[in-house]
Amino acid sequence: MPATLFKGQMDEFTCNFQYELDSLSWLKKNHSFAVGYKSVYRNSILTSSNTSYVSDVQQFYLKDNVSFNKALSLFVLACGEWDGYKFEHGATQRTLSFLPYITLKYKT
Repeated sequence: MPATLFKGQMDEFTCNFQYELDSLSWLKKNHSFAVGYKSVYRNSILTSSNTSYVSDVQQFYLKDNVSFNKALSLFVLACGEWDGYKFEHGATQRTLSFLPYITLKYKT
């Protein structure tokens, strides 16, 4: 039975910037507001191939957390994601996604 060499290697680079404003007063309520950017770049060599596979993700996001009283609060996250990947000899594939998220919290 012939021997087969399988190897895997991944290099990843991540960058994250975030600016936060605590106690931002808007519409007579205090908000905890943040805006940010996150980038992830990966370069992989998979299985027995010597060809690298490249992927990247860019995210821009806005977060807001506001308390209406001691029991009720609202968390809002709006995130835009731009990602891409390139396999072996193919063209780079890119997608754009918008990911809204809303949570209403009530404490008893």
